[in-house]
Amino acid sequence: PGDCSVVTSVSDDKPDVAIYPNPSPGSFVVELQKPLPPNSVLRIFTPQGSEVFILDVSGRMRIEPAPQLKPGIYFITIQTTEGLL
Repeated sequence: PGDCSVVTSVSDDKPDVAIYPNPSPGSFVVELQKPLPPNSVLRIFTPQGSEVFILDVSGRMRIEPAPQLKPGIYFITIQTTEGLL
């Protein structure tokens, strides 16, 4: 009974993203195929939806957020002026 989205196509102008390791031991790496545009923000959320970290990642291709997170599974969003990655 919640809303659900299905991806039917992927735009070639959005960078490919690799995030590892997952589950996280408390730290992880985000790698992109091309630099992020200006005003890009990475956010980390718990499975319960609580935001636990935010970082400006404009112009970056490799991101190693350094929050002191507990080992586990986290959700990551990268917001750009073009939308979410």
